[in-house]
Amino acid sequence: MKRSGNIALLMMGVAAVAWTMTDTEEPADVAVYDSPEQCAGDGIYTEEQCQDEFATAEAEHANVAPRYNSSRDCYGDFGYNRCQQVGSGGYWIPFMMGYMLAPRSGMHTVATQPLYRSSDDPFHYRTAYNQSVNGTKGLSRVSATATKPPRMRTKTVARGGFGSRAASSGGFSFGG
Repeated sequence: MKRSGNIALLMMGVAAVAWTMTDTEEPADVAVYDSPEQCAGDGIYTEEQCQDEFATAEAEHANVAPRYNSSRDCYGDFGYNRCQQVGSGGYWIPFMMGYMLAPRSGMHTVATQPLYRSSDDPFHYRTAYNQSVNGTKGLSRVSATATKPPRMRTKTVARGGFGSRAASSGGFSFGG
């Protein structure tokens, strides 16, 4: 009995250390834009680089965006008329509202990816896995977790996957 109690305490300590390590990741530098035109107008990237990175994010969008069984569920998280149906009678996904890419200099550990805006936090971007990215256009700093490449989705989600709905439920309700 005493031994199992010590093991439980050890496991709780390991979990606390692991949580602290993920919570203290260094922020990463990224660039955030609504469109390739906005990106090119900033003068940091060439028009071709902006177009190429946008195309990369757009291709990822179809694979990584949160998927919903109904328009109502998608609209509930992203707002009315801010979702589209994929395929005839298929699932619903939010519109891509921007994209994130690596800065021109430095290490390129940032995955180019689509960004979304939830209806309950319309001034900030969010990654496909609900990681907050501020609403500032151009160069920005975000948590390192937000820069990781999103995984392809194969499941639809229940409503409540983004914003405060996710926080109030204690986690994400969408699959990955």
